Amino acid sequence: MIAKSTLGSWNPTRVIDNGWTAGTANSAYFAGGPSSTSGAGTGPFVILLLWDWYNYTGDKSILEKIWPMVISSCRFLDGCLKPQPDGSYLCDPSWSPEMEDGNGGYVNLPGSAYDQQLIYENYRIALEIARILERDDPILNAVRTQMPKLSPVLVGTSGQIKEFRQEQAYGQFGDPNHRHISQLMGLYPGTLITEKQEWLDAAKVSLNARGDRSTGWAMAHRLNAWSRIRDGNRCHSLLNSLLNTGTMENLWDTHPPFQIDGNFGGTSGIAEMLLQSHNGVITPIPAIPDAWKTGSFNGLKARGGYTIAASWNNKILTGLQINSVLDKTCTVALDSGWIVYSDTGVVEPSSYDPTAKTLSFEAQAGRFYHLSKTLLNTQTITFPAIGDQVITSRAVNLSATTSSGLPVSFSVVSGPAAVRGTVLTLTGLGSVTVRALQVGNSNYARSLQSAHLMSFRFQMVPAPVSLASGGRASLALTSRT
Repeated sequence: MIAKSTLGSWNPTRVIDNGWTAGTANSAYFAGGPSSTSGAGTGPFVILLLWDWYNYTGDKSILEKIWPMVISSCRFLDGCLKPQPDGSYLCDPSWSPEMEDGNGGYVNLPGSAYDQQLIYENYRIALEIARILERDDPILNAVRTQMPKLSPVLVGTSGQIKEFRQEQAYGQFGDPNHRHISQLMGLYPGTLITEKQEWLDAAKVSLNARGDRSTGWAMAHRLNAWSRIRDGNRCHSLLNSLLNTGTMENLWDTHPPFQIDGNFGGTSGIAEMLLQSHNGVITPIPAIPDAWKTGSFNGLKARGGYTIAASWNNKILTGLQINSVLDKTCTVALDSGWIVYSDTGVVEPSSYDPTAKTLSFEAQAGRFYHLSKTLLNTQTITFPAIGDQVITSRAVNLSATTSSGLPVSFSVVSGPAAVRGTVLTLTGLGSVTVRALQVGNSNYARSLQSAHLMSFRFQMVPAPVSLASGGRASLALTSRT
């Protein structure tokens, strides 16, 4: 009903059935439609989130669920686009959200960057889902016709991404320091602007002209945008501003009275600084600031169904661990010289593209892969000394470090216990064996023998390691109980 009534007022000659759209004002009791604060592009904004849901999991059943919504969105968008004398298709009416015209209204010019970019993203997603599911729909004929004629990204005379296609210099229409950066939806959360360096350069011009000072959620959007541009120090500056001036005493972000958008956006920005994958390539530490020159992370998700751990020193990657939930080719942005090890310690076949600076290998579902620049014939895993200390708790905090600097992952090999992260919890009586696993499959099994549920000791036993050469690794044990 919302889609049909919206088109009825916008473009009465193109009213269609079975369309879908969305606005920004929604609750459990109310669903709003497009307006001068959220035009036709807002529905595709939602579609982008659903597309990421699939990309991060690789679960095709998600595509089955969202297919009707994506196609219905295409039907609505087809009704919003009007053919122009130059052959292009422009959304009309079209706003850049909340951009006022100075006369008590909002700037309304056909084909705003916000709408054109998001419609393009929606159309591209629809065609890709159709390919994956081997589906078709009559509306896709219109999608294929209109998509090349959307011209979603235009560069103005200031070198900026045009917010309105009618503008020449930056800031010709509306507030040049507006909190929204709607002309950059194709940079984040979309990906279109990242596909050409000239567009990334123009995005920098727009961001610099817009300025960093804003409300909490708007600083978070800028943080994510600069992450995609891969300027780590600018990201760090924005993150500090978000935490120091954009966060209230109740820990929500500043926007009268307060919002949670900036909280979500801030954590997203941190993740984007540490790991990106929107272009189909796993890119570790793409926007690391000088303040984080040494560090590590564990458990971040990458599109394609991957979980990633990484470490770096002086802003140079030193180790990488990849866990895949799918059988597929895994491609990582790296310099040359990296070696891929499976979780059994075997060197896996890989290929390196010196032009793209990417390494690719065939990942298998449920397997861990460790990437290193050295042949790992020696690897040290160190546990803190336990001695004869009696532990009187069901829960035990496990800790270990490796000579490669990567985090250690723990798993229960046998016995009545469960491990989550670094916390081991006994669930019954008996002997429990816990394995710590890291690069090259160097591991130790730590056994704990309990006389009763609340009292036990540890015994540490080194486990053999298989190398590609068929030899054994030299395992250095610095503490033994």
